[in-house]
Amino acid sequence: MNTALYDIDAKAQRPGRTPQLQKLFQGLLVDRFGLQFHREMKSLSAYTLTVDKKGSKLIANTSEDDFSGPTLTL
Repeated sequence: MNTALYDIDAKAQRPGRTPQLQKLFQGLLVDRFGLQFHREMKSLSAYTLTVDKKGSKLIANTSEDDFSGPTLTL
């Protein structure tokens, strides 16, 4: 897996929602590569960011530097 690289070009027969397309893609990986999936639910500790009663203290970025990066949509 560390040495073999693959490009997968796939096209759905009709538009679908992201969870549907993910299932189709997983099926493709199972059929073509024998990949197996395991899902489980876990409870984890997490922090929650909230706005203070006095309001947000964040300020807008006025820098001219480009901070755009790749986005991931699931």
